[in-house]
Amino acid sequence: MRRSLNEISGEIRKASLGAGFPMGHAQEISHAAAWLISRNLDGVKSVLNGLRGGFKPITPPLKFKTSPAGKKQYFLPNVHAASHGVGLRDMMIADAGQHRFQLDQIDVPLLLIGLLGAQCDDQNYEIWWGLEHEQTFSLHPNVFESELKDFALKLETHRSFVGLAMVEPSLVENEQLQNMFSAPEGYLINEILWLEIKSLAAKTYVPASEASRTKGAGAAINDND
Repeated sequence: MRRSLNEISGEIRKASLGAGFPMGHAQEISHAAAWLISRNLDGVKSVLNGLRGGFKPITPPLKFKTSPAGKKQYFLPNVHAASHGVGLRDMMIADAGQHRFQLDQIDVPLLLIGLLGAQCDDQNYEIWWGLEHEQTFSLHPNVFESELKDFALKLETHRSFVGLAMVEPSLVENEQLQNMFSAPEGYLINEILWLEIKSLAAKTYVPASEASRTKGAGAAINDND
């Protein structure tokens, strides 16, 4: 069945909350899924793979060593994309080009790509990053689907990232972006995966009762109230 990107994103946000993720992470994960789906990549499956096992804070804290030049190299041996990806992405962007990252055993590489890609769109960034012994790859708002799938396959194979994250403004206009990836007819989602998303989302619901309604649960006159 075809569903709108807004419906998919909303259900994934609720599913992330149902799986025990904080609100901020749930919001970012839903954005990442929408970014992947709009580029014909399996955002729903990636999210479900990332949500399994619940939220996992980085323990022990992210390790680093400092070079004589004052640059830090961060190490994370087991990356849980859904839990760690938002913080790692923000670190890469905040200190773009200043520090080096070594991320190993990324459990859902495609979800990490989605988190980075969605931020590219939101902030109109171009993010350069790479794999060990491979050329660097540029994530930007109008990245070609074929390039993205090739990079995702490489990341699935390596499951590691070593290098600098270089961030610079993208030259793509937001209007171009909206036209490029819009699909008015909606997106075809695997029904089995969709039922799993709905099941997780249902964990955020409360039983219908007079008491729950007086506290704001459910709709009022219409669903926009």
